[in-house]
Amino acid sequence: MRRRRRTTPPTRFDNLREFCTWWARERKHYTCCLAASSDDIDMEPELYDCETCEVGAQLDGLWPENADAWDLFHGAVTRFGVDTQTVSLSLRSALDGDDPSLVADSLRRCALIYDALYPPPKAK
Repeated sequence: MRRRRRTTPPTRFDNLREFCTWWARERKHYTCCLAASSDDIDMEPELYDCETCEVGAQLDGLWPENADAWDLFHGAVTRFGVDTQTVSLSLRSALDGDDPSLVADSLRRCALIYDALYPPPKAK
């Protein structure tokens, strides 16, 4: 008799990790209005169908707390925020008044996103 391997239920971060892996590897292969200019959409509207958009489907698959972290990350970690060194100010403002455990959880999720999208350089 063969033993069944027990599968562990996904952790609260697995859903986000899988999404970030998809985003880093696959996102570039899809058009999406979230990453397009209004001119791009006006010129080729047939490319931007939200009903069949894989990016939208992937975003819709995020657990609510992971979707919140994704929004928080993308609201704070922008080129403008990095260039003007206001990422920490943006995060502090967005999380101000939240329960400390929620703040810690949100920052852990943002760290996961950051590591997935901007992995540290490999040692030579």
